[in-house]
Amino acid sequence: MKKSDEMQLHIELSAMKWAWAFDVAVLLVWGVWDRARTGHFTGPMYLLVLQNLLYLVAVQIGKWRVGDEEGRRGLVGYLAAAAGVLLLGGALMWLQRL
Repeated sequence: MKKSDEMQLHIELSAMKWAWAFDVAVLLVWGVWDRARTGHFTGPMYLLVLQNLLYLVAVQIGKWRVGDEEGRRGLVGYLAAAAGVLLLGGALMWLQRL
């Protein structure tokens, strides 16, 4: 396998950015449509949130691995925010059933 040069890496990263933006747009439209139609959040909206959370966590882990202290603080912050959102969402769903 041939090693990629800088131009090829730039082209591949650009293509990944466009594909990611397309995924986000489709999942957002689909999730909003399902929310308006059913009144509930469905799979596309969960996929959108989890995809972006995974992206943000992966970036912070990458920064942390190269020695950037901001990456560790960001990772702890994102994980704390994710736990808070999950707890709040679970509590709201539990209260709604009462």
